[in-house]
Amino acid sequence: MKTILKTIIITIMICAFVSCSKQNYGIDSKYAGTYKGNASVNTSSGTIECEGVFTVNSDGSVKGNIYNNSKTYEKTYDVSKNSVAKENDSTYKASENLFGYKVDFIFIFNSDTLTIEITDYNEGSVVKGNFSKFI
Repeated sequence: MKTILKTIIITIMICAFVSCSKQNYGIDSKYAGTYKGNASVNTSSGTIECEGVFTVNSDGSVKGNIYNNSKTYEKTYDVSKNSVAKENDSTYKASENLFGYKVDFIFIFNSDTLTIEITDYNEGSVVKGNFSKFI
């Protein structure tokens, strides 16, 4: 009986280890580069048209900045590779939650184009934009 129980426990531990080691964290390095483009920020007070720059790093993390020309709106994003999950070959989702401040990200790659959707739950805003790779 003890041998069967030990075998079951060891099997469960091995399965858990294998499934955790197969997690894909970060964005694939083939998408690494800097993307520039335009975005719309929908807030409770209206829509703000912005520009933005996002850099996908070779380690799978993402850094970005959304701003408008009059500098009345500016937001910086820093997405760690550990929060990025691969949905399929071209789509990635991430969620950052620091001190109760929750932001969800969707990154969709198509050739040299990056489409981004960012939902900021505390601010009540949604950013949607298309960015072209330039580096």
